[in-house]
Amino acid sequence: MQPSPELNQLTREFFHTRLFGLPAALASYALVGWFLGTQNAQAPLAILLTTNLVNIALNLWFVLGLDWGVVGSARASVIAEWTGTLLGLGLTQKALRAYPGHIAWAALKLWQSWRPLLAVNRDIFIRSLALQSVFFMITVQGARLGDATVAANALLLNGLLLTAHALDGLAHAVEALCGHAIGARDRQALRRSLVVACGWSLIASVGFALLFTFGGHLFIAMQTDIPSVRETADIYLPYLAVLPLIAVWSYLLDGLFIGATRAREMRDGMLLTVMLVLPIAWALQGLGNHGLWITFLLFMAVRSLILGAIAWWLSTQNRWLSDTR
Repeated sequence: MQPSPELNQLTREFFHTRLFGLPAALASYALVGWFLGTQNAQAPLAILLTTNLVNIALNLWFVLGLDWGVVGSARASVIAEWTGTLLGLGLTQKALRAYPGHIAWAALKLWQSWRPLLAVNRDIFIRSLALQSVFFMITVQGARLGDATVAANALLLNGLLLTAHALDGLAHAVEALCGHAIGARDRQALRRSLVVACGWSLIASVGFALLFTFGGHLFIAMQTDIPSVRETADIYLPYLAVLPLIAVWSYLLDGLFIGATRAREMRDGMLLTVMLVLPIAWALQGLGNHGLWITFLLFMAVRSLILGAIAWWLSTQNRWLSDTR
């Protein structure tokens, strides 16, 4: 990545501290997925709210109050993740009472019992790895353009993160509702869920686009007081304003595919997207950070188009409500 010595040291300290929160983060993902699969949206809300509120409070205390800097921020995140996970484990006790029964220990000893879960996990892992490689590329290329650029990109990607949380909420609803409709072979419920989710997703994406268009400078100013970083981020702010309108469809389609347990199609779509966009990223290197953001917008657009094409093909083959995988 070729960062400056100071940035390299801070990054290493942050990374090594954050590793302590990795088990909690993975457990939290599993708990949120399990609750959503049971159509319980209140428990994930409690987990995420608790995690984020604790994270915010501890960040303010550790970074501003105790002046621990980057390491303080990492410690705050670790404590917040473990707090959210412990809360989630506590909430499972109440949820499990709604599903009386016992664990079939004999079935757990059979490979056939694990195979479907591991197959879906494998495909989603490969898909997520490909997705994270794109964000890694943005960080690497941004670091080569200087500390101000990598910091500005991080601030702008916080805008994407904010958008993603809102759109992911709708995507999670699609996962639960469409998964239930597909399991019940209810075509009308599936169509109704998709139409409602599409409408609200579009409204949310337009809202965020307007927010970043008219309030983007304030959004940047709230995150940093370093003049060079502010000026650099302001240059690339228009890309952030356009991003929600392009990214919204990939989030929505992800929810549909996950709800239908079509992980293999998600994996193939993501790998194809990365292969198509990589040559474009190489060709646009000469444009510097503008080329980087153009590539990212193209990646989101191509990702949405490919997932949409796969969804359309499955629909024409009448395979959404079938058991064919």
